[in-house]
Amino acid sequence: MTVQPEMPATVASFLTDPAVRTAVEALLAVKADTLPPGLEWVDLDTYYRARGGAELTRHDMAHFLRQLWQCIWGSQTGPHWKPAPISELVDEEYAVTPEQIWDEKSFTVYHYQKPYVLYTDIKLEPHALSIAFSIEDEEEGDVLMADDFPPFRWSGEDEENWSGWQVLHEPCEPRGTLPNLDRLLKAAAAAYLTAEQAVITRRGSSHT
Repeated sequence: MTVQPEMPATVASFLTDPAVRTAVEALLAVKADTLPPGLEWVDLDTYYRARGGAELTRHDMAHFLRQLWQCIWGSQTGPHWKPAPISELVDEEYAVTPEQIWDEKSFTVYHYQKPYVLYTDIKLEPHALSIAFSIEDEEEGDVLMADDFPPFRWSGEDEENWSGWQVLHEPCEPRGTLPNLDRLLKAAAAAYLTAEQAVITRRGSSHT
């Protein structure tokens, strides 16, 4: 039985309550080095408290998605896949910083088995928890798995947001709650095995 990470109350409220979601997004849309237009002295303390709550929601979301990624993908990474340095992920604007994670509502990293790169992602929305992966040959510039890999679905090259990924969506029922992770864990394990086999096959064909 998989021990699922506990969803923070701030994240649960954001996902389940449209009014909370609207308020948090509006507060975080105000840049940190300024204040909302027209803010009066009498409103300043209230704004600080509300902004603090919104910032906590953003950081709780980042931590929670990191925990989910670790539970589903990170706990099963084989010894041959070496993680990209965090500084590299930040420089290339992958979803590892709180701000980037918040903007995308996902946690995205990649691992090397040079020249092959394995990308893994987890995304949380009110209606679904999604996991995705992709494996590429950097030298050839192509994707090694470009067909459906059930229960994942190949997104193709033109689908918005998921171009070039194998994607699995698991409904959140009721909305804003986590589904059981067992199916996603099994799918992630199968993805790692197939990615490893794809590398072995590609390396074998390159030597013939």
